Amino acid sequence: MSLSHFTGLSPMRFSTKTASGFFLPLVAACLVCLLPAPSLADDVSRENMPNEAELAFLVGESEVIDPNDPNAMGDAHFYGRTVPQDYQEAMKWYRKGADEGNAEAQLNLGVMYRNGFGVEADNATAMIWYQQAADQNHVGAQYAVAAMHHYGKGTPQDFTKAVTWYRKAADQGFAEAQFVLGFMHSHGQGVDQDFEESVRWYTQAAEQGESKSQNNLGLIYETGRGVLQNYQKAVKWYKKAAEQGNPKPQNNLGVMYGKARGVPQNFVEAHKWLNLAASRLAPGGNYERAKFNRDRLERQMTPAEIAEAQQLAQQWRPNSN
Repeated sequence: MSLSHFTGLSPMRFSTKTASGFFLPLVAACLVCLLPAPSLADDVSRENMPNEAELAFLVGESEVIDPNDPNAMGDAHFYGRTVPQDYQEAMKWYRKGADEGNAEAQLNLGVMYRNGFGVEADNATAMIWYQQAADQNHVGAQYAVAAMHHYGKGTPQDFTKAVTWYRKAADQGFAEAQFVLGFMHSHGQGVDQDFEESVRWYTQAAEQGESKSQNNLGLIYETGRGVLQNYQKAVKWYKKAAEQGNPKPQNNLGVMYGKARGVPQNFVEAHKWLNLAASRLAPGGNYERAKFNRDRLERQMTPAEIAEAQQLAQQWRPNSN
């Protein structure tokens, strides 16, 4: 079973304005009218942070439906493979496997209780089953236990215990746990603040293609916290994350192109990435940041450049790396 968590993107909101609407009085006619160099508070808003959505695991699907495997039968009923979809029937099979000591079934039973699939949602009971699977060294369950401690679901909030269980999962190579450990070391949650340790965990996750870690690693290299400042490395990691569709690094990469940090200045590329970020961020501060950056950049672009950037944004498709 592979684990994933719910993610959501806001509706696309591409800029389709022409350049003629942006030749305003030359009050703001300066070298590059992007935002000024970010403050520490700005840095926080530009990084990816853990959130409670990480607890909303989806049940993984067994590759083979084995009638002798309660967990596989639970998956079949959960997804409606060869049998009608029935969460309550899935619950019966997962519970059978869990009672027999099957760690995968114990995790899945916890997922059912956590999300209220086929049963009334119950975080405390979910935590019991997560813990049983985690005690068997199931990496996904270790991550789930850590997250429950992190957010105080089904158990009192305890950052120290969260770190302990995230580290168990991270040591097994679980990229999401490595990302959260990087964040917690950076912010001193459950551990002493340690930027070098943060970089170590972010790097391990980033090298596995985890986009939030890639973005945060880019921000660390851009600002020089815990490492020597290196704009080229910042751009490298921003680009890897941006190409996966993560809107925060898309904004950050756009700013780097606009300010010629680590790359030659390129307003078309800058606009493309800022436009993509603005189209994907939910309304609020981060969306306003990307939109503001994009709209101010347009004042220095020709109509042809804006049209090219808009076309590139519309043609863009995410990659995995």
